[in-house]
Amino acid sequence: MVASEEPAFNAFQKTLGAFGIQLDYALYEEIYSPNWHRMYRLAGLPEKQWREADKLWLQYYGRKIPALVPNGREVLAALQSEGFCLG
Repeated sequence: MVASEEPAFNAFQKTLGAFGIQLDYALYEEIYSPNWHRMYRLAGLPEKQWREADKLWLQYYGRKIPALVPNGREVLAALQSEGFCLG
């Protein structure tokens, strides 16, 4: 259980910024999707630039290791003790 929202936002902001697209948090919340290409489309990034954007996103996201959410270890331990399969 990691707090990945801030690192993901920062990576998208830097990635889109590299293509001249401003991304603030309000727009990020509006267009957020686990489907990166959907987000690129909604942000106005041309499809021909998606491959490069994917590479940049991975580069930017990988620079910072997300922190665990508060009490994450305890929650995972409790779920595991109840028999939930964790991945």
